[in-house]
Amino acid sequence: MRKQAPAERRLRRIKSVAALIMFGCIVISVFGTVHGMVRSFNAIALGGSAPIEADLAESIQWSMTLTRILMPATFIAAIVWVGSWYKLRTPLTIGIRSGRLAADDSGHQHKQQNDG
Repeated sequence: MRKQAPAERRLRRIKSVAALIMFGCIVISVFGTVHGMVRSFNAIALGGSAPIEADLAESIQWSMTLTRILMPATFIAAIVWVGSWYKLRTPLTIGIRSGRLAADDSGHQHKQQNDG
């Protein structure tokens, strides 16, 4: 197993945290929506034949507010995740184009010395 550079470890940690935030926000949003639906159905059941509109509106508003708060955090975490994924995938390509090699890529460096 190759030794990771500190910057690569930091990017992998950022990528993991961003994925955890995305997952958590999505799960909490879905849970909030389901909880709001349960509250709405409960208001319908308790309201008899004519449900109270205020109770329905409150339940729906609560679930939508939770989703509205968490969706921007999900999008920001997704952008950070994609950016760190892209950065982790491209260092060798950037290094070859600029004529420099990464310090932890000794196998490729040895091959290049033998070719030249």
